[in-house]
Amino acid sequence: MVQLNRDIVLMILEQLKDDKPSLRCCLLVNRTWCEITAPMLWKTLGRKRLPDNIKIKLFNVIISHLSEDSKGILKEQGIDTEDYGPPLFNYISLWRHLNLRLLDDMIYLRKTNYSNMNIIRNEILKLFINKNSKFISLFIPAKLEIQIDNFPDADKCFSSLELFKCDSSIKKPILIGMSNIITSIKKIKIENLYHGKIVNSGFDKLIKAQKNLKQVCLLGDSKKKNEISLEDMLKNNANNIQHIYLGWNPNTDFLSHFVNLISLKIYMKSSNLENNHIHLKTLNLPNIKYLKISGVPVEILADMIDNSGGHLVEINIKETNDRLIQSIYQKCKNLKYLELSIENKNLLEFENLLINCKYLCGLVIDNDSSIDINSLFEILCNSSPVGLYKFKFAYYAKFNLEPLESFFKDWDKRHPMLLKLNTFWMKKALQSQKLYREICNIVERYKSKGTVRKIEFLDCDNFLEDIDSLEWLKKKSRLYREY
Repeated sequence: MVQLNRDIVLMILEQLKDDKPSLRCCLLVNRTWCEITAPMLWKTLGRKRLPDNIKIKLFNVIISHLSEDSKGILKEQGIDTEDYGPPLFNYISLWRHLNLRLLDDMIYLRKTNYSNMNIIRNEILKLFINKNSKFISLFIPAKLEIQIDNFPDADKCFSSLELFKCDSSIKKPILIGMSNIITSIKKIKIENLYHGKIVNSGFDKLIKAQKNLKQVCLLGDSKKKNEISLEDMLKNNANNIQHIYLGWNPNTDFLSHFVNLISLKIYMKSSNLENNHIHLKTLNLPNIKYLKISGVPVEILADMIDNSGGHLVEINIKETNDRLIQSIYQKCKNLKYLELSIENKNLLEFENLLINCKYLCGLVIDNDSSIDINSLFEILCNSSPVGLYKFKFAYYAKFNLEPLESFFKDWDKRHPMLLKLNTFWMKKALQSQKLYREICNIVERYKSKGTVRKIEFLDCDNFLEDIDSLEWLKKKSRLYREY
């Protein structure tokens, strides 16, 4: 077999870094390929949920790295360690995302009594927190009772930490200990604030210690009092923070301090719609580029866009009216990506939006009510800017195939479209072989003509899945993408 230069192998595998099945096959080529491929696979562990069978296998690999003394301690706690020989590589040193909830899940799957958890955790964490490890993210669950900073070389292990996630009920000494050794965090995510826990000064110290905090995600309920303290804490980093995700309506005007904010996401449940939105109505964010808002009245949204600096390139909203659409096309000349719902009475202003937003290239229309689909498709064909070709439609009423075929026909000589289409009717239609064949025939005919590049028909359960699979969204920076 011809041996490829190691640098060439690395270049090949870099092209496959997001293709996990292919990477797993590359492990079996030879030792050189295995040595290069293994870090690519292991460095992503801890970022996503794993099925239980994978967790069990992964825990077996972890056990294989333990010293004989540690194996003996685990055996005393009822965990079998007899059948695990030495590993081929030091896989633990390849981990970059230390997810302590994942480790806990692995231990629980061994039917371990909760009273033994800290003993087992301690032995496992000795493997991970040492001079040989370098983590870029850390997730601490609610019930952790071990001081992370007490492990030898913990400061070196977390010296490059970028992402920190935790439960709001995390114990104060753990946060204070971490603030003494970690200053590099760029992204913080705090979950379960709606539990009503009092925000302790540990969070305050941790946030103040960070020198380059860029992104904050706070998930909770605005009816609790604890969030006010967090809002005040964040003001200390107002000049650095560029991305904020809130799970509640702001209780104060604290967002006005973040003059360098680039992206803002606010998700409010329907039960919060009666809250006072005065702080959003008068909010002025001169550098905002990405806006995703749910549960805020339409008039307030229009005010927010009117008060922006004119740099918005992506807007994700559900409710709309003519005034909001006008605000978008008058204020957002550089808009590239838009998600909204429209009704028949909004079609005229929607056409004005297409005419004025000349850089628009991606559009999601999510309608809860019926709309004249023929008129919508006609407006899209006649008035869409040259760069618009990525579409995602949710349409909750039955329509015939003729409008869809007419849409394809009238789109001729434009950029080949990428389309995701979901309807309640489509889910039923795909159960009919005849209708399914008709749909496929239409799609294939216009694919061959170059009108359609790719199309997917989704049922309602899959519609909200990540649309990057359709190449719909642009590739955002790593910082903006990872909450």
